[in-house]
Amino acid sequence: SDSDEKSYYTNCTNANNNVLTGGVVHPTDTNLHLYRGSADVAVILKPLYEFYQDIRVLGVYFANSGAGSVVSFPASVSNGKSSYKSIGCDWSIAMNSSVHLENILSNEERQRCHTKGAKVPSREYNPLERS
Repeated sequence: SDSDEKSYYTNCTNANNNVLTGGVVHPTDTNLHLYRGSADVAVILKPLYEFYQDIRVLGVYFANSGAGSVVSFPASVSNGKSSYKSIGCDWSIAMNSSVHLENILSNEERQRCHTKGAKVPSREYNPLERS
């Protein structure tokens, strides 16, 4: 709760970290299932990380109904003061237009992404918005 701390995130409450709802930024119905399933993946990450000495961070990145979700090793706390530039999620339409498949993300899921070019706090990281 110290605003000078690197991990501080303005207005963060327990509701932001509620795995049942997926938090307050972009709640999803899939978050709890990913949380439970990630326990199966997490046990693999540590031995892989320790075996391959040139790996700095190892992770699995989920779409999580457009909200994005990450399981990584070693675990880290997001910097509450840093940000990144979003590429948006319109790529999920463009990539499939040539093969005539359904979109990777539904319109509702794309709405959970930040717009292209938006400056996004790192604590709201969405792997779908990074190139």
